[in-house]
Amino acid sequence: MLIVMPIVLMSILGASLKGVFSDENNSGSIKNINIAIVKEYNFEQEKEKALEISKSFFKDMKTEGINYDKINPEKIFFQDFLESKQLNGMLRYVITDRKQGEKMLAENEISALVILPKNYVYNTFINYTSAGRGVVRIETIKNQDSQFYAEIVEMLVDGFLNAMNNAVSRKMVLIEAVVLNKLNAETIGNLSDSIGIKEDNSKNIIIKELTGEDKINSFQYYAVAIMSMFLLYAASIGGKALIEEKNDFTLQRAEASGISLRQIAYSNFFRIVVIAIIQSAIMIGFSRLFLGVIWGDLATVIIALISSAISVGGMGFFVAVLTLITGRYYIANIFEFAIVNMMALIGGSFIPVELLPKALQKIDFLAINGSALKLYLNAMKYRPIEESYTFIFLLIGIAFGFILGGLIILGYNNRRSIV
Repeated sequence: MLIVMPIVLMSILGASLKGVFSDENNSGSIKNINIAIVKEYNFEQEKEKALEISKSFFKDMKTEGINYDKINPEKIFFQDFLESKQLNGMLRYVITDRKQGEKMLAENEISALVILPKNYVYNTFINYTSAGRGVVRIETIKNQDSQFYAEIVEMLVDGFLNAMNNAVSRKMVLIEAVVLNKLNAETIGNLSDSIGIKEDNSKNIIIKELTGEDKINSFQYYAVAIMSMFLLYAASIGGKALIEEKNDFTLQRAEASGISLRQIAYSNFFRIVVIAIIQSAIMIGFSRLFLGVIWGDLATVIIALISSAISVGGMGFFVAVLTLITGRYYIANIFEFAIVNMMALIGGSFIPVELLPKALQKIDFLAINGSALKLYLNAMKYRPIEESYTFIFLLIGIAFGFILGGLIILGYNNRRSIV
């Protein structure tokens, strides 16, 4: 159960849900992806600056024939793109400043932060109305904790990029015709309509992630998710160990030889930790060799392996003591069939946390597998170890909390004899 089942599950889920973690997603049925837009440009100033250059370029012709209001960078991005019928309300956006947008990103309120930078308007007008070519950079900062939706935003903006580049290319055809044939304003308008300059949505866009890190594929995600979930079963097995030894009379013989019940409980803790470490090492090795999973930074992986094993050991310590003192097997059974599955759900072992209801997302820190999963994912993304301190301390803190709880229970029963 501890080795074969997780290997089978990570293989099946990694292969069957591959599309969820790739650019092949069918996003047509996705609704209400939250993003924030930051406008760092000055519309009026940049427009006037660009149009002076544009009118200078057409100084030998009547420029009144060019309708600059239809070449509106804000209209192109917000109305023609974000509010288009093709997206059909898929994206819900708010306009904010950069500081607030980054805060929303950190608090998982949005899946991506899209920044329209300084000179966005200027370079857009240059692209449409002169022979020059302005480089418009739009930053898309992705929330790696909401990767599924962030990938959809990236894919949509990438499509916007392709449409924009095509329009700029058609503009160059128009400019060449103007220069070679000395066309008037009316002819320019007709020609621009025929090649789609006025109607297209175009710009040159650069996509970047918050940390520049590689995205996680399905095999990576479910190798971690399934492994961290089955670590909980190691705690379940350890939770039944003491009462089973009592029923086999090995516990009484150990106690009669002078070994205290606290020492026996500590030894059970270390047994669970060792089982969890061996279990994790085997699954990491299998997934690397046979599934091609890249685990990332080795130091972070080792820290994640040890801290998650200690946390599971602490939980097993508490369950074992509670089961032994009460003499009730159902304590361990409740843990195995109810608590483990609840932790697996809210910790992201079944589906990514960002797809869960908001209420469950807010309590994911309660699940050992959830903190272990995030710690391993940080390793895969080669994030600095400082970003993992929260999860490391949380796992170790959970372990100490459970051990302390178990010791308190033993303290209340220190006169009890197991005979």
